[in-house]
Amino acid sequence: MKYEFLSATTVMWAILGFLETQEMKGHELRRKLIEHGYKKSPGSFYQQMARLVDCGLVEGHLGERSSSIPGLTEKNFKITATGLGELKRFREFSKQTNLFAFGS
Repeated sequence: MKYEFLSATTVMWAILGFLETQEMKGHELRRKLIEHGYKKSPGSFYQQMARLVDCGLVEGHLGERSSSIPGLTEKNFKITATGLGELKRFREFSKQTNLFAFGS
């Protein structure tokens, strides 16, 4: 999948921001998004995560077996060096466009 900086979504930037300082389990990451108003289904969330992995911005790997759901293995996610670079680039872009739109 081709990644394009300006076609990225707000949710994508939020995910990269949450992953900036720590690896997270998928359900923990989704819960943080819900706390901030995310209202999509688990399927939509994991499709978004798959796109981020395909673009090389995030890595996903299987973690521990779930203690609450028998047979389910947790998926853990962490940001890549490319993802960190793009997050930095996005923050600089946002800073510049905010200055342009709203002044100093």
